[in-house]
Amino acid sequence: MKLFGLAASVKNAAAAAVVVTTGLAGLCISTAAHATTVLKVSVADMVAGSALVIRARVLSITNVDERTSTKGARDGLFTDVEVSILETYAGKSVPTRCTLRLMGGVGRDGIALTVPGMPRFSVNEEVVLFLEQGLSGYVPIGLQQGVWRVYRTPVTPALVEQNTAGLLVMGRNQAGGIVPDAESHARPRAQRLLSDLVAEIHASVPTK
Repeated sequence: MKLFGLAASVKNAAAAAVVVTTGLAGLCISTAAHATTVLKVSVADMVAGSALVIRARVLSITNVDERTSTKGARDGLFTDVEVSILETYAGKSVPTRCTLRLMGGVGRDGIALTVPGMPRFSVNEEVVLFLEQGLSGYVPIGLQQGVWRVYRTPVTPALVEQNTAGLLVMGRNQAGGIVPDAESHARPRAQRLLSDLVAEIHASVPTK
């Protein structure tokens, strides 16, 4: 099992905390509290576990309904997010565009699957992404931990924000035990300069 993969990020991926709604009746069924448990990962850890680390712009967002009568590894509701790569910080043979496939989406019949802590995107937004290769596309490492949204103004340096809302972020105490991460709980929205994040990424990329 990968330390940073989606299966490792979700506490019991086969029974992940989800919210299912129907488009007509408005029925809501919660299988767990609205949070997904993940292990906290540092920028260096995310770089080490990433196939790609990029700055990108979101081009399109598409719901994908792959529910079938025969259950398989790729069966379910997904969201495909296509991005245009603006800058590459880590990765080999990097394309000009790539597609993220995220668990959760809206089906042809209006049924929606939501995974707490799974990143959501808007067309045209600019993001820094730490991505691993999934079965059908790229996936952000550590769910929302692998997404930093870029904010620009005419008069200030570019900022990035990581939002861990919807996640129960766990860390390790001095004894090595796994406990809730106090910093992530107190500050689910972490902001910093884009230039500082990029510098830390570059410092974490292994040298040949």
